[in-house]
Amino acid sequence: MNVPVDSLSDLVVERVGFGIFVLDREMNVLMWNRFMQDHSGLSQEQVVGKSLFTHFPELPRVWLSRKIESVFQLGSFAFSSWEQRPYLFKFDHDRPITGGVDFMQQDLTFMPLMRDREVVAVANGKKR
Repeated sequence: MNVPVDSLSDLVVERVGFGIFVLDREMNVLMWNRFMQDHSGLSQEQVVGKSLFTHFPELPRVWLSRKIESVFQLGSFAFSSWEQRPYLFKFDHDRPITGGVDFMQQDLTFMPLMRDREVVAVANGKKR
């Protein structure tokens, strides 16, 4: 069986057990994986092409915009630990009995996506 690499990559992104979403410089959502759909209650069709703040006005706009802009300007990864900021999205945690916290704690990785040596988007991976 010879499955195209693109198809396998898409399957991994969709099925991985943590959230992945991609933003452009204007904070518009370019990609929203199944984890994000399941935990936010918003489908890819509802979110992609719109500002992240349209559906999530409670997000820390200034902090997040600075974090994303630093990745665009420097072309390097940026990080945020749950110890610095316990969560970005107020998702219910998946350990309601043993969790002892109100929302899913999230570690964030902001990764530059480059094309021709220019950052064209930022991918965000999250979960703890």
